[in-house]
Amino acid sequence: MRTTGGAGTTGLAALHLGRRYLGVDISPAFHDEALHRLAPHLPHHTPSEDGG
Repeated sequence: MRTTGGAGTTGLAALHLGRRYLGVDISPAFHDEALHRLAPHLPHHTPSEDGG
C-alpha cells in the first residue's frame, strides 16, 4: 500500500512485476490520472465503471 498514490507510477510498476498494488490519494486529480494510467493494465476495469 502506498498512501500517496500520485500518478500511479508505482502501481504501474507493480502490475508489470505481477504484484498487487493499493494506492490511496486525497487528491481527486491524482486519483483520476492514476486510474487512467492503470486502467488499460487491469483485467476487468473500464474507466466508465466508476465515472473516471
